Amino acid sequence: MAIINCKDCGKVCVANLSEQCAECRQKTWQAEVKVAEYLEAHQNSTLEEIHQATGVQRHIIMQMIRTGHISEGSVSYPCANCQAPISEGRLCAKCVGQVLKHFEPREQAAPEAERRSGEMYTRQIVMNKV
Repeated sequence: MAIINCKDCGKVCVANLSEQCAECRQKTWQAEVKVAEYLEAHQNSTLEEIHQATGVQRHIIMQMIRTGHISEGSVSYPCANCQAPISEGRLCAKCVGQVLKHFEPREQAAPEAERRSGEMYTRQIVMNKV
């Protein structure tokens, strides 16, 4: 049995999946209930609207989305890069496109010898040294 510090309040507690002490875990559960009740009456709310109406911290609401307690698409929250409202993932479509541009394969002309040669590069080195 491992001992850790609670990730929220810093108290010493027994290690568990939530990495929280019993008090903080209870507070988080109550906050999740509060958010769920709010969303029953106000579907398709933004993260900020939920935070303002319930007083629940933003990171708890985002944790609920990541863990599946709130289905993606029912709450909008800011893009991690440009702060545009999104309802799934971490980045908006525009930012995803910008990121993917950096990973597009670039054509590089292979040296003429490599293109026409079916031999392995290591063999060429050995043969050139002899």
